[in-house]
Amino acid sequence: IQGKGGGYRLCREPKDYKVSEILCLTEGDFAPVSCLECGAKPCQYKENCPTLPMWEGLQQLIEKYFDGITIKDLMK
Repeated sequence: IQGKGGGYRLCREPKDYKVSEILCLTEGDFAPVSCLECGAKPCQYKENCPTLPMWEGLQQLIEKYFDGITIKDLMK
């Protein structure tokens, strides 16, 4: 709802919303580098990139972290 008193209404219980869902919808993916973003052009250096595993690991940690937090947790 726009305007004064506007905002969003939840269709489910707060415990059923993962923060990762909300962030994905509002911010996009959790890619720490552009080559891991959804829809990114394939990187020509991917096969020999010494830092790619580190960035992929960070992305997995971020996703796992936000998957473990719900809207209900934030309300406490």
